[in-house]
Amino acid sequence: MLFTTFSQLIVLVILFFGGLLLGLGLHPGGRKWRQRFKDESDNYAQFRRDADLRLRDANRRIAELERENATLRDSATERASLVDHQASQSAPSLAPAVSDATPAVQHPIREPHAESTHKVAASAAVPAFPAPTLARDTPDVVPAAEPATKSWFRNGHTADLERIRGIDHALKTSLFALGVTRYQDITEMSAVDEMALEQRLSLPVGTITREQWRDQAELLQAGRDTEHAERFPPR
Repeated sequence: MLFTTFSQLIVLVILFFGGLLLGLGLHPGGRKWRQRFKDESDNYAQFRRDADLRLRDANRRIAELERENATLRDSATERASLVDHQASQSAPSLAPAVSDATPAVQHPIREPHAESTHKVAASAAVPAFPAPTLARDTPDVVPAAEPATKSWFRNGHTADLERIRGIDHALKTSLFALGVTRYQDITEMSAVDEMALEQRLSLPVGTITREQWRDQAELLQAGRDTEHAERFPPR
């Protein structure tokens, strides 16, 4: 009698599942799943290709930015060394004047009885003025040493420097304190003046060039407000 032992039952089960799998493989619906698998494989391959392209573009852009950053660092180093060189050249020019003037102050020449004779002659020739007269004459002497903070550029009519993009009220106040009050003061600046002004204002190196202060000042000075608004819109 067939299929009475345990081994025969196992063989029957194996044959059953084998026939089931064979029937599913030969069924027309199997092609649909194979096609879907092929489509998914193609989509995944396209996704990998696109991801590789984006990764290569990102790496290329990173390399370009690193080169630009290195160029900016080299430029900043060169400009800083140029400022130091200019400062080292201009500093020794003040030393002879001070050294020449020092002996006259430290070692005055006195003649016997000259000081007393001078005092007697002065008291005889010049009448004594009351204290209010000296107080009234004092303002005529003070303005001679006044423009200590306006020696950076020439003085003149002031301009609204806040119209230049990148200059706020606090920066405008600092520029006024240095004597930069007109558009012409900015347009006439050289590269060395820009670096020195950036150091005075504690600005990052290259700020004036990057924000194009001189170009903006030229447009505003010439009254080309429309062109300035188009080229330098507010941020």
